[in-house]
Amino acid sequence: MLTFLVPFGGLVRNLHFWAAQFLVVVCLLHLLRVILTGAYLPPRRFNYVLGMGLFVLAVLLDFTATCCAGTSASTMPLIAGTNLVKSVPLIGGLLYGSPVADPSLEELH
Repeated sequence: MLTFLVPFGGLVRNLHFWAAQFLVVVCLLHLLRVILTGAYLPPRRFNYVLGMGLFVLAVLLDFTATCCAGTSASTMPLIAGTNLVKSVPLIGGLLYGSPVADPSLEELH
């Protein structure tokens, strides 16, 4: 694992992790400011929709990075995420069964 083989690998990995968490917090604070000041109203509606798309993308990328870390701490977010997919009405069972099943979660860690 590069964390232990590269000099300061643990530091770089932790800085990257906490910077990603900070990005999500800053995006959330910005979204809160947009909502409280009413900046989502029309003439800026398109900017708001675009910003919401970027916020969702940032949260999803943060989630996938947490799950792909390969540590024991990434097991619980992966299980919670797959259970969240399973709870989607009508198509949740189909989505849950296709990419990830319980045996693969156990084999991952």
